Amino acid sequence: ALPDLDSSAQLSDAELWAQWSSHAQCETQFPSRIAARISAFRCVLLVQALRPDRTLSAPHRFVTEALQVRSIEPASLNLKNLVSEETGPAVPVLLITTPGTDPTRDLEELATRVVGPARYRQIAMGQGQAGAATAAIEQAMARGEWVCLKNLHLVTPWLPELEKRISQAASATGGAEAAGEADATVGQMQGGTPVHPDFRLFLTTEPHDHFSTILLQQCLKITYEAPPGIKKNLQRSYETWSDEFIASGSPLRARMLFVVAWLHAILQERRTYIPQAWTKFYEFGSSDLRSAADIVEARVAS
Repeated sequence: ALPDLDSSAQLSDAELWAQWSSHAQCETQFPSRIAARISAFRCVLLVQALRPDRTLSAPHRFVTEALQVRSIEPASLNLKNLVSEETGPAVPVLLITTPGTDPTRDLEELATRVVGPARYRQIAMGQGQAGAATAAIEQAMARGEWVCLKNLHLVTPWLPELEKRISQAASATGGAEAAGEADATVGQMQGGTPVHPDFRLFLTTEPHDHFSTILLQQCLKITYEAPPGIKKNLQRSYETWSDEFIASGSPLRARMLFVVAWLHAILQERRTYIPQAWTKFYEFGSSDLRSAADIVEARVAS
């Protein structure tokens, strides 16, 4: 496919390539006269052919240089900033979950700090929960509460009703903003239900082939998954813990929490290689991290 690559790269010159082939980060150490003669993409091909252990790092470097960005890894999700800067009473947040992740505990802790536990309600959707969910949304709209509806993929036939509620909230919010209202309620939904400016609606679902496209268009969509790489995973763990939680206690407690976060990151990365070296599949997720942190808390306190 690339007949001139061998001659352009002078691959027959063993002395020229000896140091490159043994370098720990060979994708950054191409001989200067070779790098000037071949394209960056051909450098990636050489790494893939001669140093397959660096196949992941070389394309990453190629993409970041081509796009002139520092990193192509997504930033860690910060729910607090998301809620304060990108959402509103008429813009629900749809959290699309993956195996081993559960955003509801993080959301519950955020709601406790921002609006208080009495103004947050969480409902696991399933058979017979549609009425309770509708009533919770109407109450939250009137009182400025937060509602989280979990596992919407289990109740896809009910989603048109949810779409209707969201559309009504959007209409009421838009009308109130146009009128310049600044009182405790944003507007009036059809039927007289007030929409409070502090109202927030959160939804969680697993990927589903028949999920409502209209609802997807109405929501701010967030894919909630384990961050790629140990460093990003550690950052996510420390972002879920408040500064007060980390600072309280002894230095021993802080070191043990780091060990727990490190183990969590290692295990989540290791899931990529299942089933090698594993006896069975296990979703070591955020709930396990919290349980481990609670055990550390209890042991240090005792």
